[in-house]
Amino acid sequence: MDYTNNLLTGVIPTDIERLSSLDVLLLHNNQYTDAEITSDMCYDSSADTGIATITADCLYPFYVTCPADCCICTNSAPSDAPSTLPSASPSAQPQTPTALPSELPTTVFLPSTSPTELTGFPSTSPICDSTVDRTSCEGFTLQTSCLALADFYESTQGCQWTEGSIGSSRRLSDIPGSTWFSGTPTTGAKDPFCDWYGIACENGSCTSGCDVTKIDLFDNNLGGNIPTQIGNLVALVSLDFSGNNLTGSIPAELGNLANLEILTVDDNDFDIGITVPEELCDLGLTQFSTDCDGDYFVVCSCCTDCGDQVAPSGSPSNVSSETPSVAPSRTPSAAPSTTPSAAPTVGGTP
Repeated sequence: MDYTNNLLTGVIPTDIERLSSLDVLLLHNNQYTDAEITSDMCYDSSADTGIATITADCLYPFYVTCPADCCICTNSAPSDAPSTLPSASPSAQPQTPTALPSELPTTVFLPSTSPTELTGFPSTSPICDSTVDRTSCEGFTLQTSCLALADFYESTQGCQWTEGSIGSSRRLSDIPGSTWFSGTPTTGAKDPFCDWYGIACENGSCTSGCDVTKIDLFDNNLGGNIPTQIGNLVALVSLDFSGNNLTGSIPAELGNLANLEILTVDDNDFDIGITVPEELCDLGLTQFSTDCDGDYFVVCSCCTDCGDQVAPSGSPSNVSSETPSVAPSRTPSAAPSTTPSAAPTVGGTP
């Protein structure tokens, strides 16, 4: 049973446990706010009963309560998920099952080096596979940029994106050329990635050797992590990843982007208390927006704006003294400041 990437709410019926032949139950990326996986649904290896593979958004601060070692817990909540979060503290929430191989992420969306099946779980389990065939970049004038975009697509779970996904079932519109890795490369001409959804190359004015200057994937259901390879897109001027479900940290390799002027990554799910790398602060960005104010997630001494994401109830009450302490501004200052001036811009429509 696969009910992923929908808008399901309410409770999970306990009668599911009566389906004795059911091996796989996929429920992640929905809008459950007070649902529960019962212990009777969980797999019991000694009796060979229960459901062998269950996925759900069960890592704090998400939505499904699940017994330990029962679910594959994902951190990929839908971008329009309810703003009201469970009152339970993080310590009360279940951890990632120990049966899951340690080299895999806590989500069920796999990177390119992973197989198409989860080791130790039934081979029939459907998986959202974001793997990109690297031969797609052959013939590109700027193959390094194409390969960096392939790494970015895989790392941010491109198969679940709202727009631009290779999987047409995830696209809400059919804009010609918008799908990533579409188009036939012709050496010397403008590379197809300039026409992919959310990407701009030198304001569209060039006809050959055009590199990526802007990526705008605001509110596009990105998950996973920002990969270090994005630092290879050396012509980038503007990045907007706000309004998504990105986790982990902000890579220091973004500091390699000497031309970068705007970086907006607010309203995501970065690890609580991460510190923005000094390499990024050294760029002197004109606009740099993260969730960095009050009880939020990112410690940032050089942000010009702090996002307005609601902090989970279990967040630390104190953050680094470097964190801006004044209400953030929706209008970024001309140069980075240690004190933002009111609520932030949260991104634009691509």
